Amino acid sequence: MVQITELAKQAVVSYAAAISLAASPSNSSDLSNAAAAMSTFYLPNVTAFTLGSITRIPDQDSFKQGTEFTLAKYNASGIGTDFRLERYKIDPIGETSAIAWVTYRMVLPGSGGVRKGKGMSNGGWEFTNVYGFRVLPGGRQGWEWANADGEYTELLKSHTRQYLWDQSVSVSEALCKRSGCKAHRPRPTSFRTTGEHIELKMPRTLNMSAGTEQAADFGERESGGVRNGQGQVGWGEEKRQQIA
Repeated sequence: MVQITELAKQAVVSYAAAISLAASPSNSSDLSNAAAAMSTFYLPNVTAFTLGSITRIPDQDSFKQGTEFTLAKYNASGIGTDFRLERYKIDPIGETSAIAWVTYRMVLPGSGGVRKGKGMSNGGWEFTNVYGFRVLPGGRQGWEWANADGEYTELLKSHTRQYLWDQSVSVSEALCKRSGCKAHRPRPTSFRTTGEHIELKMPRTLNMSAGTEQAADFGERESGGVRNGQGQVGWGEEKRQQIA
């Protein structure tokens, strides 16, 4: 159990280093590099859980694209992408698997990362994500699943309106991108928080430039199911071969 615990600890620290590549992006390539580095930690067909939404991501390239998109949305919302590792705990499950409880501190642009009360930074907050660490036969290792409930619960508590408005725009555009039309960008009509679920009420239709209508129900599933969805910093072959 000692070996799997140490390998999981190394993964947590190295993954945090990959995330830090996005801390102060000067251009879009910085976010792309961060997303690429983060993607190296995820095993094929990794499963992502977010506020009741379940997403299976087939490969690193798909994860990179989704992560780069999400990082860009964080920046566009004014939240930024300065995630700092605060602490972590490793629970070994067996000789080849462990659960990592990882707490990050989200530091907003211009805050300088100054703490303000327990678990808070000036203009920011803490959240805990949970990762399933696995060592595969042959030595490859990384996250086989991840739960980001902590991240999005805290995010939506602090920046519900701005972030969900940005997400509604991106979902609208994604719908129309698939059908070759142009979205009207409907504005949310109301917000409601129920426990850890965020409900975003939207108009039932999108106005399409082609004159057609398409139903758009951005309720609990869409608002809670943000598709997450990071270089030289990454999970390199030297790490993967440690216990081969």
